[in-house]
Amino acid sequence: MSFKKHFRLLFLVVLTTLLALAVVGHAGAQEDDTGDEPILPSCSMVETGLCELTGTLTVSGDDIILQDELGFQVVVAPAGAFNPSDFEDGDQVTLTGVKLNGATVQAVDLVEAEDDSGDTGDTGDTGDTCDTGDTGDTGETDLCDAPTDELPDDEGTVDNGCNREGHPVATRIANEFGVDYATVIGMHCDGNGFGNIARAFLLADAVCAPSDPGEGGDAGDTGSEGDEGRAVCDAQSFIDQHRDGRGWGQIVREAGVHPRDLAPGRIGRGDSDDTDDTGDVTTTEFNGNGNGRGNGNGNG
Repeated sequence: MSFKKHFRLLFLVVLTTLLALAVVGHAGAQEDDTGDEPILPSCSMVETGLCELTGTLTVSGDDIILQDELGFQVVVAPAGAFNPSDFEDGDQVTLTGVKLNGATVQAVDLVEAEDDSGDTGDTGDTGDTCDTGDTGDTGETDLCDAPTDELPDDEGTVDNGCNREGHPVATRIANEFGVDYATVIGMHCDGNGFGNIARAFLLADAVCAPSDPGEGGDAGDTGSEGDEGRAVCDAQSFIDQHRDGRGWGQIVREAGVHPRDLAPGRIGRGDSDDTDDTGDVTTTEFNGNGNGRGNGNGNG
């Protein structure tokens, strides 16, 4: 009788241990599942799913790896957005792309990191340097005071190689929101990533009523009126707030916009968008208010 009691006690102990191991294993599996979608603290995500990441490139055969400043790594899928042979190991680059499953990002654009820095300092290409009055006898004032027909490129932007014609991402954003290509590429050459530019236009599109007239000097500068002037002015104001150090979450909350209103679709799905040498890409990804597919000219 005593032997049976001991056997039952041993059986209960073994059963309890097995159940505990099963619970721990299930919890570990859940943690592994969440790990399939890595969190990249330095990856700037927009509601459209566009991710912008700056780091060091490693090219090994067909494998292209980008490691950010915090040591996180992602696999870069070129998808026709760039030629891998144009880059080498150790290049500092800025990747703009769509985050796929696991740690893979489908590239929409890949440029050297230097292209997004050093454009707004003393080159006089932002227009703000004309208002400082601090550079009286420097070369910048000559650029600001020159006649319009003598300014290099549109709106006084100095062409340092960033302002290239037919950039696929800039073209896609300009077409979607009905603004000049020069406006979008100008924002990019001022040091703003395409992810932040797309977010700013989405936010402007959600905040401003289509019937509002163009506001601010930017509308006049682009030679356009109505909704285009409104979007350009407001998108630039959101860009300026972010560059002044305010987070996008704070900007969106203060604008009274719900984050889901900034998610009309995806950018960069499909290889065909990036293969046209003319830059005349077509897109069905954004589906926002700008082209009448959303709230602007919907079903009421």
